[in-house]
Amino acid sequence: MDNGENAVAGICSDLAAGLFPEVGERIRGQLRINCILLNCSHAHSDRRGGRKEGWNGHVGVLIYQALQEAYESRVPISLHASRAPSQVEFYRRLPDE
Repeated sequence: MDNGENAVAGICSDLAAGLFPEVGERIRGQLRINCILLNCSHAHSDRRGGRKEGWNGHVGVLIYQALQEAYESRVPISLHASRAPSQVEFYRRLPDE
């Protein structure tokens, strides 16, 4: 998102946080996006082994390229916020009736 003065990037990842500080620096420096919201859902990259040497550098490049493509393809939108009651959890197993 970019309002002309500030740009915000939202990145969702299936990797552990904190592995790609150089990607954040590149995003801020080259794309001029100063606010990066990072959502990491798992820790598949917890460095317990099984990874080829240099994998994180390659993945970091892919993250940057995906964000660059999304930012260059952005379109104008309207963003609105409001409040309403919401059910946060839902137990999927219903009792037999």
